Amino acid sequence: MGNKDFEAEILKTPAGLTAKALIEGGVKIGISSRGMGTLSEDHNGAKIVNEDFRLVTFGLVADPSTRGAFP
Repeated sequence: MGNKDFEAEILKTPAGLTAKALIEGGVKIGISSRGMGTLSEDHNGAKIVNEDFRLVTFGLVADPSTRGAFP
């Protein structure tokens, strides 16, 4: 899985203004996604995300679960 282009707009909400200030201040912010669905396993035991997966939301985080989640 390679990096994908991603563009987001930071809203002028209290949380958005805080995120903007942190980014402008040089804080490294990560991105996290949340979704739900089922998994299967292939013949090698690798996990496969099934067609019923539904992406719920993205969020800004200080410590993402993968190092590739920093824009």
